[in-house]
Amino acid sequence: MVVVDCKADGNFKMTAGGSATEVNALRVGRNEFERSFGGIELTVQNLPLEDITVTTE
Repeated sequence: MVVVDCKADGNFKMTAGGSATEVNALRVGRNEFERSFGGIELTVQNLPLEDITVTTE
């Protein structure tokens, strides 16, 4: 699972290894995305103006 905490609505980009890039909508607070990357490097690009915190569980 990928968890993104943010202070403003917006979008972010998430790419796992050589997979296609996903653009996901964010809402203020905790956002959860059910993804299992199995140790593949995850690249995240913040699109909102406010900071985001990304963790995996």
